Amino acid sequence: MRQELVTSYQIVDLPPVKPVVVEVRRYKARCACGFCQEGRVPAGYDNPQQTFGPHLHTLLSYFNGTHHIAQQRLKQMMMDVFGVGLSAGAIVNSLKRTARQLEHPAYDILREVRRSTVIGSDETGMRVEGENWWLWTLQTPQASYFAIADTRAGDVLEGLMADAVAEVWCCDLFGAQLNASSRRFAICNAHQLCNLQFAVDAGDTLFAPAMQLLLREALHLARSREQLSPLAYQRGVEAVKATCLALLNLPTSHPDALRLQKRYRKHHDKLWVFLENPDVPFYNNASERALRPAVIHRKVTGGFRSEDGATAYAVYRTIEDTARKRNQPVLDALHAILGPPLSPAICFS
Repeated sequence: MRQELVTSYQIVDLPPVKPVVVEVRRYKARCACGFCQEGRVPAGYDNPQQTFGPHLHTLLSYFNGTHHIAQQRLKQMMMDVFGVGLSAGAIVNSLKRTARQLEHPAYDILREVRRSTVIGSDETGMRVEGENWWLWTLQTPQASYFAIADTRAGDVLEGLMADAVAEVWCCDLFGAQLNASSRRFAICNAHQLCNLQFAVDAGDTLFAPAMQLLLREALHLARSREQLSPLAYQRGVEAVKATCLALLNLPTSHPDALRLQKRYRKHHDKLWVFLENPDVPFYNNASERALRPAVIHRKVTGGFRSEDGATAYAVYRTIEDTARKRNQPVLDALHAILGPPLSPAICFS
């Protein structure tokens, strides 16, 4: 009987996951001349006291740091999904061990950020040992560095930057950020649009609407930079700044408008840095996006029981966020540092 194809389709499934035990045997051989050669063990398998392989360490950090799975839930998941029985203490020790191995690559990222001409920064609250701490970030389009601190003071940024001085610092108007090591500051105009909208909603019909419109026109001008001649663009920038000065002297009695006018007189130059330097963004959204996973982590896990745990998370976020900015899979970035997963069929020599 002749068969006729009726339909064809594919189904993706996963086989049952079972742990693999890798036995490491290291040999040495002595030549007749007296020279002795010992076998080398691949990275991640070179510690006889360590009973976890690099892939297991990688997954524990990945599930905890990227997907916000707390230790107790992670313990249950590792047993249910992977058939690996781990104690909560073993998981904590694994996360700390991984953080120690990530410290040097993370510091290399910090040094790269320090060398950047334009740096964005922000901070968000974290709970550590039941107290309020802060997670800080310094970031560029290619790298992000995170640090945990028990203070929101500017000393944190001073310590992170060491002797480095940025050309432009992108931030909000928080005082500690405005004391960073930088020659110029560019404030987040997205925040200013929100503040101006608040004044509009409160009844200001003069200054706030006009200032909002000016900021949006300036953003359009910046995006049209490549389509305009240098002379036309410069005239547009001068017109924006002149209009701003006129708005700051606009007579008004609205308290919110007066408050914003006072703020923008003080920080007038910081509003328009993005028009002068194409590498400076209109807003500081990149820093806020870098901190967003940490906010989720705080809400899901409730915070950290120890400073070591918070520090380990900051180091992990440095590697993770930098890898994503460089279009590198996070697991690949971790394996590059911790060592690749190996098959038991491989003979180490």
